[in-house]
Amino acid sequence: MKKMSRIIALLLSVMLLLGMLPSGVFALDNEAIEAPAPIGNPGLKDAFADYFRIGTCVGTREVQTEVAQEFIKKNFNSVTCENEMKPQYTLDQAASQAEGNNVEVKVQLQDSTRAILDFCDANNIPMRMHVICWHSQTPTWLFREGFTNDGAFVSEEIMDQRLESYIKNLFALVKQEYPNLTFYAVDVVNEAFTDDNPAV
Repeated sequence: MKKMSRIIALLLSVMLLLGMLPSGVFALDNEAIEAPAPIGNPGLKDAFADYFRIGTCVGTREVQTEVAQEFIKKNFNSVTCENEMKPQYTLDQAASQAEGNNVEVKVQLQDSTRAILDFCDANNIPMRMHVICWHSQTPTWLFREGFTNDGAFVSEEIMDQRLESYIKNLFALVKQEYPNLTFYAVDVVNEAFTDDNPAV
């Protein structure tokens, strides 16, 4: 965490020097940082428009203040949800159980997810979806019989069907509710293996 704070502080310092931050107050490790008013420099996304997208990762908090919203709109042409589209937030256990076939995975978009998608939709900011499969923030009921918290683990065949159902239903829901929002990339698997134990 300390190393990440140093990296963020360094990036903020560079951006402050370039005059790319909007005026306002930003918080870093509970310490307020006053950002100067912009001096007319282009945003990062404009400076690198001919080369690649400039993206940022945001949580619900970052799209709820005007200062942060203006900063995102000026500097970024790609947004990734920090946690809000991970399985923990998009899977619907009760609806999956109610379906009753042990395969069909039901999904939902929580208010925290919608806050970010609404912001990007309203401001025409393309998104990178993160993440379909991850070892963390995936509830164990997804892997168990009857979508229960303590049932036996399902077979590999059933799990393949569940993943297919989950992916199709999530994409269908997003397309239905946000037809004009561009998802230009999807992180399908994150941290598929660990470097702590090469045998895993």
